[in-house]
Amino acid sequence: MIGEILFFAEDIFGDQFGIRNGSIYRFKPETAELEKAASSIEGWAGRILSNPNVEVGHGFATHWQKQHRTLLYEERLVPLIPFVVGGKYDMTNVVVRNCVEGMIDRASIAVQLKDVPDGTKITFDTGKP
Repeated sequence: MIGEILFFAEDIFGDQFGIRNGSIYRFKPETAELEKAASSIEGWAGRILSNPNVEVGHGFATHWQKQHRTLLYEERLVPLIPFVVGGKYDMTNVVVRNCVEGMIDRASIAVQLKDVPDGTKITFDTGKP
């Protein structure tokens, strides 16, 4: 759904950062949307360092880990109610998931939401009984 891009980083919620034609993009897995984050790797790094709480969820991750446990390298905090449909960025709406499994689940959401107009009532097929 997004074409060629080389991903190199991920935030605490599993949004990925990738490079395409010299620019850096944020990939939102719930919608499969790419959002330009910076025109260069240096610009991206500056953006992350200037506001890590917003850009990669640093404060959220720190608070969650103080309340629960240290996350493993391959773990991310994935929303129970997807952010794209109004799920809140709070401790009660996230669960720990393996980053690959979380990405697969959200890819399913992105495919199901493709071409669905905003405001449409939806029911997700989770593929689980």
